[in-house]
Amino acid sequence: MKKRLFYIFCLLFLIPIINIKAASITGVNVSGTNSVIVGQEFTLSFNISYSGVQKGTNDTMGVGGAFFELLFDDSVFSVINASSSGFDTESGESDGQYYVISTINGNASSNKCLDGVLHCSNYTATVTFYVKDTNKTNSNISIRDGSAVLFKVGSDYNEDDAVVITNPAESMHVVNITKTNSVPVTEPKSIVSNVNP
Repeated sequence: MKKRLFYIFCLLFLIPIINIKAASITGVNVSGTNSVIVGQEFTLSFNISYSGVQKGTNDTMGVGGAFFELLFDDSVFSVINASSSGFDTESGESDGQYYVISTINGNASSNKCLDGVLHCSNYTATVTFYVKDTNKTNSNISIRDGSAVLFKVGSDYNEDDAVVITNPAESMHVVNITKTNSVPVTEPKSIVSNVNP
């Protein structure tokens, strides 16, 4: 199922996303520290909240995966880690656009639906950034187009059963940058993978 979800998300990145009334995304936002130092790492939380996804009932949709566009100045920041509890998460880039993809995994989670497979709660990803050697005093990091692939709890989880929902809203977080006299020479490797459609 994980591989199929990954392909669904690759398609999402290339085609318009539809809205479904049965469930909806009620908000996307980014939060965390607002003061960082050149040469250091920091972590932000990226959140997608839902309505119509209800834990404790079989008569609900559950989240099989989440996707969002990540907007930031890559001359200032690089992504060095991305994770989400109960999901396999990775960051990618295509044609200058960055994104984060999470697909449900089998690990035990307090947010599993009654089927023990899908996620029945809001979604949060933590993304760790590195601050490159820059003279900028601030820069923005945003989440946009929060999306999810939903399945009916207890279904066969086939692509034909997938329901894709999205919220085109954008949430911006301003990060203030301080430069000290000593900046590390070695920059950590970015985890972003390139996808060529």
